[in-house]
Amino acid sequence: MIDGILKLLSIKTNKSLLLIYKIIAWPLYKRSNNPFILFDLILNDESKLNGIKITDDMLEELIKIINIRMGQKPLKIKRFFKLTCFNFYGIDAIKESLLNGEKKGTQNIPVKFRIITSPLYECYINTTINYQDQGIKIMNEALLEVENTIKMKGGNFICKSKFIGEKEIN
Repeated sequence: MIDGILKLLSIKTNKSLLLIYKIIAWPLYKRSNNPFILFDLILNDESKLNGIKITDDMLEELIKIINIRMGQKPLKIKRFFKLTCFNFYGIDAIKESLLNGEKKGTQNIPVKFRIITSPLYECYINTTINYQDQGIKIMNEALLEVENTIKMKGGNFICKSKFIGEKEIN
């Protein structure tokens, strides 16, 4: 993967591949035995390239190529649960609990709920692989808020199954 990125950079900037290796790859190998990890870190923090003598146009092109080749892959985390409330509050309690759960989401990792068939609901988060742990944590907080709110109103909450991507987790 690293060789492909550097070869594409060589083609796009009209520089020899040997020069690209001298300027970028070999100094990165001196910092770390695995420049793949450094390239991944460069996506979030360009300061990882400090100390490497690279022109601005090469840097800009390198970051574009890294984003295309190693960009963050989307991930959908979802959980199914049953939510019921058969007392006076009824659907208003369900609505309130779902809205309170959505408030636990952040701008980068929003929490969404959708009805499958009453009383089965789905909580889902669209995030990236890099933020999978944060996404799971936020989802658990949101579902805990839904459970607390519905139980305060006299309803029931039963968690069913959890999926990360297409894989079911118990």
